[in-house]
Amino acid sequence: MAEHRVHNKVEEFAKRHYRRVVTVLADMFQVQGFDLLAVGGHPHQVSTFTNFLPRELRERIAGTFVIDAGTATPVEVRRCAEAVMERYEQVEERRVVAEILEAVAERRPAALGLEPCLWAGTVAAVQKLAVQEGAAVAGVGCDRSHWLALSGETCPLCGQPTRPTADVIDELVERVIDEGGSVEHIGSDTELSRHGVGAMLRFPLPAIPKT
Repeated sequence: MAEHRVHNKVEEFAKRHYRRVVTVLADMFQVQGFDLLAVGGHPHQVSTFTNFLPRELRERIAGTFVIDAGTATPVEVRRCAEAVMERYEQVEERRVVAEILEAVAERRPAALGLEPCLWAGTVAAVQKLAVQEGAAVAGVGCDRSHWLALSGETCPLCGQPTRPTADVIDELVERVIDEGGSVEHIGSDTELSRHGVGAMLRFPLPAIPKT
């Protein structure tokens, strides 16, 4: 019976600790905000602790890792958490690229490759843009109509002379953000590396004007 009482007391202390940690995390989320959460500890501790998390925090768990919280150093905890985040990012990047490829194959509003994505950015059609990390291509732009293209001395939309740009992909990214779209930089080795950029669109693209 004494052993049973000690066991119950230990469990109660653990539950109090989990509740305090959840309170701290919830306060941080409300004040600072964060997108992802990595949880580490012994497997039984992690599974028990995650049950204490409210749904809005549980949905942000990127992954878990095994570590002894009693002996681990902050450096070790950071290294394990960063590994979780890196794996999560790789999975997310592949998911985004797969979503675009599937949409293109099914002829839903999507674009793959620089020329159609530049046109999509011009007409503010991009909902989500995926850009291969390190991709940079020279091109042209028009400040009046927001036309973006790989080449052309005259804007086909307004007739004004275009200006050269050292990186038209960077201007496309800025254009997408200005129009309320999101941008995902892809560092993983995926099909996107062959095309440079891809996008999920808000609506089907009209025909690209001839320059």
